[in-house]
Amino acid sequence: MPATTAVSESETGSRSEPRGMMAAPGEYTATLMKEVDGKIASISEPVKFNVERMRTGALKGAEPEETVEFWKEIADLQRSTSAASRTLQEALKRTDLLTAALKRTPAAPGNLDTRLHGLRQALLELDEKLNGNRSRQQVGEPNNPTINRRISVAMTGTRSSTYGPTPTHKRSLEIAHEQFKEFKHSLEEIVEKKLPEFEKVLQDAGAPWVKGQPIPEN
Repeated sequence: MPATTAVSESETGSRSEPRGMMAAPGEYTATLMKEVDGKIASISEPVKFNVERMRTGALKGAEPEETVEFWKEIADLQRSTSAASRTLQEALKRTDLLTAALKRTPAAPGNLDTRLHGLRQALLELDEKLNGNRSRQQVGEPNNPTINRRISVAMTGTRSSTYGPTPTHKRSLEIAHEQFKEFKHSLEEIVEKKLPEFEKVLQDAGAPWVKGQPIPEN
């Protein structure tokens, strides 16, 4: 299974190990390894072992191969949504920096303020589609189904069982895929095009340098 959670700066020193789905029935091999001064070496011979299903349910479920494939599909989408979430949060932080830079720009208030406000609102709307309305969450109000919520439905219902996905789980993941495709396109449009274009205009208006920008020519 692919790793599902994007790495952040706050996690670089973490020793916690990621956790994933269960292993499907089958034969596996394990080897003990050590790392010293950046060099990896095995300290044991490979050991083979079998993972077996503990019990058979009353209702016939999916074949193990189908369940594993569904788990992989969930993991692939989680990997993408995690990266998109980090990208979105970084973009929101960048609008904070640009807001501070705009206040120190010689230009009179007007069009630039309106453009930056619009970009930030568009990012906040994307955040709501991915994670839900944060104001509602704070007071315990229910949210409309979000992309992450639909993934959670598919994952929670299958990760601790080899019974396999039900039609509800499959449909939930299918909708999440469809919504994320549109979400990703909108996010990339802002991050890769609209924000850089705005920053160029802001720099031309005499704004101070902002982290991540090229060093100005003297």
